[in-house]
Amino acid sequence: MPTARTSLWPARWRRSRRPRTVLSFIPIKPRHVSTELLQIFKQASGGGGVVEQLPPFTTVTLVKSEPGWVLIARDGKLLGYAAEAKLHKLN
Repeated sequence: MPTARTSLWPARWRRSRRPRTVLSFIPIKPRHVSTELLQIFKQASGGGGVVEQLPPFTTVTLVKSEPGWVLIARDGKLLGYAAEAKLHKLN
């Protein structure tokens, strides 16, 4: 019989006590594409300087949206913030 400290469920099935955030799960499947050179910034609103530049027709995943800016990822890795107007939704 399990005690108060043990459980019948394996540890991987138990809920974490950490609060879930938007960044705890990054989708892998791309849902947006850039049609021109896409500059990736460290912070929203273009702050922090350009971290990376993606070539035209690069597919990315939108992780988080802020007014005019989106946090994007590629292959499950966060890249940074891009201007929302530069991305187009895939069909």
